[in-house]
Amino acid sequence: MRYVITAVFIFLCCMQAQAQDKTLRFYNWNDYMVPEVLADFTKETGIKVETPIYVGMEEMMKVVRSGEAFDVLVPSHFGLPPLIDEGYLQPLDRTKLPNWAYTDQQLMVKLAPFDPQNLYAAPYLWGTVGIAINKPQAEAAFGGPLPESWDLFFNPKLVSRFTGCGVSALDAANETLTILLNYKGLDMKRSSPRRIEQMGAILDALRPNLRYVDDERYLVDLSQGKLCLAIAWVGEALQAREAGQPVEFFIPREGSVMFLDTLVIPANAPNPELAYRFINYLMRPEIAARLTEGLFFANYNLEAAKFLGPALVNNHSIYPDTATMLRLHTLEPLSETQEAARDHIWTRFVEGK
Repeated sequence: MRYVITAVFIFLCCMQAQAQDKTLRFYNWNDYMVPEVLADFTKETGIKVETPIYVGMEEMMKVVRSGEAFDVLVPSHFGLPPLIDEGYLQPLDRTKLPNWAYTDQQLMVKLAPFDPQNLYAAPYLWGTVGIAINKPQAEAAFGGPLPESWDLFFNPKLVSRFTGCGVSALDAANETLTILLNYKGLDMKRSSPRRIEQMGAILDALRPNLRYVDDERYLVDLSQGKLCLAIAWVGEALQAREAGQPVEFFIPREGSVMFLDTLVIPANAPNPELAYRFINYLMRPEIAARLTEGLFFANYNLEAAKFLGPALVNNHSIYPDTATMLRLHTLEPLSETQEAARDHIWTRFVEGK
C-alpha cells in the first residue's frame, strides 16, 4: 500500500510539473496587452505565456507562412480571409469557450464577412483610426478651433500650419489609403491599381510636413507633448491623454476606418487546449474590462460594462455613438495587383523619397 501511495504521489507531482512547464505562445501586436492580465493568468493556471510581437499584418502573415508555430494569434479582421483560405487556422470548438455567451453579436455580424459563420475567430478588441490633437498647441498653430476634417492632413495649405509643433502619420498603408480614398469619394476595395497609384501624389505633397511615418514612436511623442497633430489609433491617443497631455481624439466628418481584432488558433498550434483556456480567460467580462481600462480600446463583451467606470463606458471615442458608427468603414482584403500598387507608393511615402 505504501508503494501505491508513493507511486500516486510521484505521478501527481510529475503531472503538476508538466503543467507548470507548459508555455503558450501568444503572437500579438506590440503594446496590445495589459501585462498584469498575463501575470494573473499564469498565477491562476500555471501556464506561462511567451509573447513574441509583430508591428503589422504583413509581418504576421510572413512569419505564419514560414511555418513558425504559435498557439494564439491576434489578426485584424481583414487578415482573416487569407489565413482561413490558406488553411492556417483551425475552426473553434465553442463548447470550450463558455464565455462566448457574453459576446456582442452585432459586432460579430460585422466580422462575419471576413469569417463566415464566425467559425474561426473569437473576439479580442476593436477600435478606430482618427485624428489626435494636442489641443492648445494645435489651436495656437492653426489660429483657432480646428475643423473636424481630413482637410487637416490632405490639404497642404492646412497641414503646413502645424509643422512647427509636429505632425505624424501612421505606418499603416491599408488604413491610411482607405481613409484617403474615402475622403476623395472613392472606395479602396473597388479602386483600380492605377487609381491607388494616383493617391501617391497626395501623399507626396503631405510628406514634407510630417516628422515621420511610424506607428510606435508617435505614442511616446504625443505623451510628451512633442506632437500636436497625428493620425492615430484611438487607444494610443487616449493613452497619451492619460499620461497628462491635453490630447483629444475625433473621427473626422468624412468618416474613417474601424478595425475588429480577433483571437485565433493556428492549425499547427502546439498547445490548442492551452489556447482555449487562454482565449476563454480573455473573454471573461472582468478581464475584457481590464483590457479596455489598460489599453483604451473597446471590447466585444456585453457584460464588461459592469466592471468599467462611467467615464469609459460613456466615452464616445472608445464606444462611438450611432451617428459616428455609420461613418466608419471596415478594411477589406485587396487583390495582388492592388497590393502591389499600394506597396509602391507607400514605400516612397514612409521613406520620404
